[in-house]
Amino acid sequence: MGFNSNGRFIASAFFPYEPASRKRLLIDPTYFTSNFDKVGVLRHELGHAIGFRHEHIRSNAPLVCQGEDLTGTINLTQYDPKSVMHYFCGGMGNIKLEITEIDKNGSQSVYGKPTNN
Repeated sequence: MGFNSNGRFIASAFFPYEPASRKRLLIDPTYFTSNFDKVGVLRHELGHAIGFRHEHIRSNAPLVCQGEDLTGTINLTQYDPKSVMHYFCGGMGNIKLEITEIDKNGSQSVYGKPTNN
């Protein structure tokens, strides 16, 4: 079954607390033509699936990037303008959507360090 947001977003994912009926990853056709790194987009969406919000909604992000509801958010680290969870806006972000050291630190504060060597 195809999905088309008519360009409103490249991809969209769920948060872990959402009901099973809403747990889906949606990929818009623009995913295949956008300049964003394809694996990076999936990294970003999987970040949502494990509970992470957008980095650019934080108070120290450029004002042009803010605007989402902050209800229930917790700052795990300092603001990271290169975070995998940061949109490319206000001169910040990275179209590769790579996981930064700050992202790793935040994730490990919730889920612990990797158990493999």
